[in-house]
Amino acid sequence: MGSTPVQDLPGRLAAEFVRLVRAELTAAEFAEVRRRNATPAYANACATHDFRDANMLMHEAFVNVLGYAPRPWDESGSDAAHADDNALWNAAWEIARGGDLTDAPDAHVSPQPGVYVSPDMHYVLRIIDTSRAEYYPLGQPTPLDIADAARIIARRSLQRTT
Repeated sequence: MGSTPVQDLPGRLAAEFVRLVRAELTAAEFAEVRRRNATPAYANACATHDFRDANMLMHEAFVNVLGYAPRPWDESGSDAAHADDNALWNAAWEIARGGDLTDAPDAHVSPQPGVYVSPDMHYVLRIIDTSRAEYYPLGQPTPLDIADAARIIARRSLQRTT
């Protein structure tokens, strides 16, 4: 992982998660996950949970990609490491959920630089330039690949504010 750019981590984690989901589910179950995830009923959820404990699969993907388990909240009051891992976990889930785990068209348009937000302000994404973006789940910045950023903008219906 030493030479891997940080912005590749959410995409790599998402790809590993999808690989593990595919390995766990039958072809029919995987197709059903993708179909369900494309419906409004699953706008804020993922149908993988209907078939397996998807959190355990993401945990395994995290270990496979980063070489360590997601760090728990530190009872001493400093939870920066946990927050960083949680932000990476959430960004990877958004990428997987908006891509391979949903039977819906991908976003093929490169978003313009600026800040994009959801109507409820829970999702904020900043496009820095044509190759760099940052996603802010829970206020923690997570660098993203621009294609993954476009998928999140499309999936969450984020609107450009600047």
